[in-house]
Amino acid sequence: MQKQKKARAIRCGIAFVLAMILILSSVAPLMAADLDTLKQEKEELENQAASNQAEQSSTQALLEGVSAELAAVLTEISVLDEEINTCMQNISQLESEIADNETLLSETQANLDQAKADEAQHFEELKARLQMMYEYGDVNYLEVLLGSKDISDFFSRIEYVGQMAEYDQGIQDNLEADRQKIQELEGQIQQTELELNLAKQNLENEKKVLEDTRSEKQARQAELESSQEMYQEYLTYLDNLEAELQSQIEAKQDEIAAEEARQEEIRRQEEEEAKKEQEQGSSGGSSSSDSLESGSSGGSSSSGGSSSGGGSTGTFIWPVPSSHYISSPYGYRIHPIYGGSRLHAGVDIGASHGQSILAADGGTVTYAGYNSSYGYFVMISHPSTGYVTLYAHCSQLLVYTGQQVSQGDVIALIGSTGDSTGPHCHFEVRINGSTTDPMNFF
Repeated sequence: MQKQKKARAIRCGIAFVLAMILILSSVAPLMAADLDTLKQEKEELENQAASNQAEQSSTQALLEGVSAELAAVLTEISVLDEEINTCMQNISQLESEIADNETLLSETQANLDQAKADEAQHFEELKARLQMMYEYGDVNYLEVLLGSKDISDFFSRIEYVGQMAEYDQGIQDNLEADRQKIQELEGQIQQTELELNLAKQNLENEKKVLEDTRSEKQARQAELESSQEMYQEYLTYLDNLEAELQSQIEAKQDEIAAEEARQEEIRRQEEEEAKKEQEQGSSGGSSSSDSLESGSSGGSSSSGGSSSGGGSTGTFIWPVPSSHYISSPYGYRIHPIYGGSRLHAGVDIGASHGQSILAADGGTVTYAGYNSSYGYFVMISHPSTGYVTLYAHCSQLLVYTGQQVSQGDVIALIGSTGDSTGPHCHFEVRINGSTTDPMNFF
């Protein structure tokens, strides 16, 4: 009963953690993407990962305990099997002895029947002797002697009388010996039968006890194997959960890096705006004629001072013109480096090292730098659509944070930096901080 309760508790725990992961996965993209919130979300994910690792250690210890007990039970069952086998051999040996004894009993019975027949024969001889004495009258040994004809006949009769007396005594002795033999044989038969049946009964009782014990051990073996399988499944689940949490932590770290870059760009733009306002304020005291004289050239300077473009068209062009090969599409997959099922947040476009990567649409470079996962990567904000595109694993960056780029500008070169297994461009599209399948835009 206690094992069943524990199993139900573990299953409930699995269901609860799964529900939490689903909730966090669905809610996280909707949360405000400010830096403090992102760092707090990352910390919560790291706490979940630490808790998951503790649960893994605890479950592993339980699994090892169950495995050790199972090994001990299997050893006990093996010993019981040997004892039962020995007991069965002893029973077989005893049954052979019982069969031999039954043969002996059969022979003894035959001897007993013969002894009874001998006794009857001796009794008949005695009766014949008495009948003869009766038929010839009251014959006694003295009359036989006195009736001798001469001395020679007298001695002959003495010898005859002695033989008769000895013969009569022999009959009596044989009868007594036969009776004793019959009694001894009957006692031996009864004693042997009792001892053999008792020994067989004891062995059968011992065998039953051993078999009952083995049945109990086998039932325990089944329970332990079920628990072992459950713990192993739970550990597999926890391993997958750890991979998922690590994936979310890495994604959150990327969001933090992007948000830090965005805030740094905002700060830089604010500083530039403040500097421009300060410069305009310092030149505000010049004469109106000077302003009119420089008006034409000033307008020209303003239109040329921005970078080439920067406006988004609302449609995307293919970012790698040299290749349209998709080596890994958007969606969940087994991570090629870390293993485990993880969300692949973009598409991988396989291409030769050093090939050009183009801006899918015009916009502002919100980040151009490096991290351990993406390697060298570029993020471009397309303000008129609210989209952000990301180009990762580059070998070289050709733009800088804050730069305005136009659709089709070469922004980087194909590489294999960061967590990469070969040269390609990892291309992402994000809407309000959430990734989506980039192929929907082509």
